[in-house]
Amino acid sequence: MNKPEWLNDRSYNPSLLASLITLMLGFALTLAIVNVGLFLASGNLTGAAIAVIAAVAGLLLALARRLALRRRRHAAVMLFAITLSFGAIAVVWIEPASVPVAVLIPPLILISTLQHLHSREVGPLIFFTCLVAVALAIESEAAQPWFISQEPLAPALRITALVGAVALLAAILWRFSARLHATLARLEAANAALRDSEARYRSVVEEQTDLICRARPDGVVTLVNEAGCRYWGLKREEIIGSDLRRFMHPDDIPHFNRHLESLTPEAPVGTIEYRVILPNGEVRWQRWTNRALYDGERLVGYQLVGRDITEHRRVEEQLFRSERQFKAIAENAPDLISRYNLQGRYLYVNPAFEQATGMTSADIIGKTLCERGVPEHIAHLWESCFRAAIETRTVQTIEFDLQMPSGHRFYESRIVPEIGPDGNVESLLAISRDVTERRKNELVLQHRQKLESMGVMAQGIAHEFNNLLGIILNNAELTLASLPPRAPERLSLEAITCAGRRAAAITRQMLTYVGQSPLQTSLLSLNDLIKEMAELLQASITRSVSLVYRLSDRDPLVEGDAAQLRQVLLNLTINAAEAIGDRPGEVVIETDERSVDRALLAMTVGTPDLPGGTYATLSVSDNGCGMDAATLERIFDPFFSTKFIGRGLGLPATLGIVRGHRGAIHVASVPGEGTTFTVFLPVATHLPVRLASPSHGQMVMPPDYQKIFLVVDDEESVRAVAARMLEWMGHPALTTDSAETAIILARQHRQHLAFILLDATIPDRDLYQTVRDFRQICPDAPIVLMSGYTEDIASRRFSHLGLNGFLQKPFTSQELRDAIDCALATI
Repeated sequence: MNKPEWLNDRSYNPSLLASLITLMLGFALTLAIVNVGLFLASGNLTGAAIAVIAAVAGLLLALARRLALRRRRHAAVMLFAITLSFGAIAVVWIEPASVPVAVLIPPLILISTLQHLHSREVGPLIFFTCLVAVALAIESEAAQPWFISQEPLAPALRITALVGAVALLAAILWRFSARLHATLARLEAANAALRDSEARYRSVVEEQTDLICRARPDGVVTLVNEAGCRYWGLKREEIIGSDLRRFMHPDDIPHFNRHLESLTPEAPVGTIEYRVILPNGEVRWQRWTNRALYDGERLVGYQLVGRDITEHRRVEEQLFRSERQFKAIAENAPDLISRYNLQGRYLYVNPAFEQATGMTSADIIGKTLCERGVPEHIAHLWESCFRAAIETRTVQTIEFDLQMPSGHRFYESRIVPEIGPDGNVESLLAISRDVTERRKNELVLQHRQKLESMGVMAQGIAHEFNNLLGIILNNAELTLASLPPRAPERLSLEAITCAGRRAAAITRQMLTYVGQSPLQTSLLSLNDLIKEMAELLQASITRSVSLVYRLSDRDPLVEGDAAQLRQVLLNLTINAAEAIGDRPGEVVIETDERSVDRALLAMTVGTPDLPGGTYATLSVSDNGCGMDAATLERIFDPFFSTKFIGRGLGLPATLGIVRGHRGAIHVASVPGEGTTFTVFLPVATHLPVRLASPSHGQMVMPPDYQKIFLVVDDEESVRAVAARMLEWMGHPALTTDSAETAIILARQHRQHLAFILLDATIPDRDLYQTVRDFRQICPDAPIVLMSGYTEDIASRRFSHLGLNGFLQKPFTSQELRDAIDCALATI
């Protein structure tokens, strides 16, 4: 076998041949020692010669063993055979008596070395051993004949017989060699296949990135691949012979031992995950698939294949943490969260979804919207959003209303496409938020803004209407004053005056609606107020309707105008009775003092942005016909009424009074069941502090009462009628529509100017600057402000001007006279 062959011959085990040579080496050394002893004891030179031969043979055998361990099989076998053969020949030559032992040497050589030879080497070895056998026979015959005979041909016959026997033996061995050659050829082919298989197996094992090792039953490693060496950062020799548990985390060793004990012949394969500690101290996770190797029922070892799963474990932990966080958020979120597959079937619903729909997840999962019972038009709307989300891969928003077990609800939903690793939409996530309260608040806000805008409009209309009414009433009054008592024209003028006063009352109601009416406040008990009005309330409604009083024991106190609050109670009671109609019913009037939060106040109508806190409440409930949503939205609109007759100013005026008291009204109504009006008023615990007002008693007229009066107003008819009324009273008057002209007239007549009537809305000049100029020119002349607004509004807006009085349009001649008298009295 040439060098490349024995280098690649992995089936050859040098230890077996070396063991055989070692055995013969031990025998040779023992023989040498024994013969040295015999020589020393008896002085026999034969023993010394045999000892020398045995020693030389021992040296040659030691060389053959060295060649065997170096995988030089052919040289080792040849040297082994030659050493034994020539050793036997030399011994027989010295001591013929050793022939019986020496003749065993050739078969011994053949038997002991046969397994270490290739088929092509068997024939030469047989031939060599036969030659050795013949040599031993000839040598023994020459040294000591087998039998003594005097026949001259006897030695030749013996030699011929011996050669024939050897030839026969050689023929038999040669025939056996042919069979043995075929057998060895088959064995060599099998060995070659086995070597190839083993080479492939070793190549696969070494090239694997997984960690592969084998271990004995006690856990000692007997094989490890290159990947394992790289992973641990150690040489193969440092790993083989160590325990499997060498790098295992101490806490996981009991788990690993239980795993190995669980492997049986019936179930020899198992998988386990555990932590390991690398030589650098880093802790990592590994997953191992282990197979227990059995020889029958006897455990012979373990084959283990593992890989590092640290990153996979971290990803799993992150996914688990993310899933746990999502689940915690979804399970506790107040919003309705649901997931759908691409066919629109439910995959998940959270508890809020179950609570809102009254259905369990088992009843919903796997169904579509239509199968769940959602109305068809809403289901189609959702399906179109699903398609849009899948096609565009963008978030879709949808708003819808749905009848739920808790009532009619409004929802705003966001449909989020969930993108998979391949970039395609895998599922859809829907987050639906109940926006019913927000919708209600928006409607309340819109209604409040509408009422505020209508209030501004009503305020402007009342101001302008008062100017017109002033002209009508003042001219009618002046005409009446100039007519004889029995003149036929007086009836028409009195009718005009009556209608004008009724129109003025309506404008005052409009101002009350916008909360611009003057308040005469005091500390009031709602309970006492209701008790005082009990008879009036009962007289104001039909006899079929009974009044029920539920007054609070805490006796809520408010700071307000008694007359106006009586009007509120009367309006609400009459409306409640009219809602009942002619059939029997009852109106419940309640008072209370309770804590109210901002959420409830946001649902009210009246003063915006009321703070939460304690409020006195006045509730009027009826069991009448109730109102629908459309009617509820308009009940506070001016001139809106559901009755056949009426101006529709009762509830608007009530709202204005409540606004003036910094309160609010909450209305709850169900068609067919009745309505409840609840008035919230701030609780008061002390008497209000009021400023002293000028006395309206008997006035003392100053000596310059007959001087000139100045009237400044942008309405020509208002100026004209005011001048006529002053002249009718005996006061000459100058009129102008310009503040600049009024200042010029004041300078010109400063010595005779006794009184100034000034309109609050002079377009060409600032009112404050005009009053200041009048004060500088004629400081002793009183200034009375005229306005279509109420005195309370004017006093708040123009209190810093230091005016001497106020006159609300329209006014009568007597009201004008009283205003002049009060103003002159302050000079």
